[in-house]
Amino acid sequence: MSAITPFGRRLQALRAPPAAAVAGTSERDALSLAAWLEDKHIRQYPVEARASLRAGQPGALGAYLEELGAPAAVIEHLARGRWRSICSWLLCVALQAEHGDNRERCEAAALAPAQPAQAALAPDH
Repeated sequence: MSAITPFGRRLQALRAPPAAAVAGTSERDALSLAAWLEDKHIRQYPVEARASLRAGQPGALGAYLEELGAPAAVIEHLARGRWRSICSWLLCVALQAEHGDNRERCEAAALAPAQPAQAALAPDH
């Protein structure tokens, strides 16, 4: 029985299909993961602006990380080719986005008018 890594748990938490399960060891992995996370969870860019990320154009990942407000350490990891670290950070951003979505739904449900319970009462005779 193999243990699931934190990286793998994050992918599972985001309901990543097996094809999206990446090792995070290459620039291609980082770009593919960034494009998938952007489409499914983060949604920072408008749909039409995601093409450069999907196509893996030079500079697309760096521009995306900057747009997301990546800390300087993450930008430095990009320059050094530390792909696993970048992928891990992107997964955390996606989890935060997903949590935010769920929080907003929960808050909306909590603020909605309460529906009276339909009690099954025996008729009075």
